[in-house]
Amino acid sequence: MKWIKYIVTRLFDGLLYGMGITVCVVLGVWIAQHIYIGRFLNEITYSQPGEIIDSSTFPDDFSSVPSLPDNIQMDDMDGSFRMKEFDDTAMLTIVEHHDRVNADGTKDFLGMLKNEGSDTWRNMEIEVELFDEAGQFLGEYSTFINRLFKPGDTENFQVSGSGCGSHATPEYATYTIRVINALDY
Repeated sequence: MKWIKYIVTRLFDGLLYGMGITVCVVLGVWIAQHIYIGRFLNEITYSQPGEIIDSSTFPDDFSSVPSLPDNIQMDDMDGSFRMKEFDDTAMLTIVEHHDRVNADGTKDFLGMLKNEGSDTWRNMEIEVELFDEAGQFLGEYSTFINRLFKPGDTENFQVSGSGCGSHATPEYATYTIRVINALDY
């Protein structure tokens, strides 16, 4: 009887150890897959606009990878991804703008940006350049709009003319305002 109890105890212990090892292995594989997929997605996310990503780094099974944004196109020739570079064809248009004097002598430049193009953009950078009566460049200020900007979207923005601290905005005769960069990944 004693030996039956010993065998049953050993079998039960072995079963528990086996289940513990199985859980650890399954959890390890699951974590490894998610880290690999995360690295794959980071390679797509942090590549530069126009950069070709080597398709040999992609996993063989794309079933667990989320679908890619519409503006990343698969190149038919070599299976690599290309991102559209920002240029004038992006049609990110500043539809209205004006300046505003603040109580501390600084100025803000307010306006509305509209996506009149067919691509979705992110991280749009808006720049204001100041000029005197002779057309001499006095300085520049910029801001970012950090959101998904789909075709037809509009967004109000504010470019602060104070720079760092509370430095007064230089006296200027004219200013230009434009979108100088945007990302489409």
